[in-house]
Amino acid sequence: MQSIAEKETYHLPTEHLQVFNVIKNTSNKYITKTKILNQLGYEYNSSNERWLRRVINSLVYD
Repeated sequence: MQSIAEKETYHLPTEHLQVFNVIKNTSNKYITKTKILNQLGYEYNSSNERWLRRVINSLVYD
């Protein structure tokens, strides 16, 4: 007997998709938080850096 696995769909917030697209479409092997924030049009400060870390963790673990 084969069981059919149901796939859960998860709709990402727009900000998460923007961060994912920046990471996915980079031509460099490595991308820094500063480069991601610059491409999104945010300045680099502790608040935005914390937000970016939270978004990346959410993309990886959720």
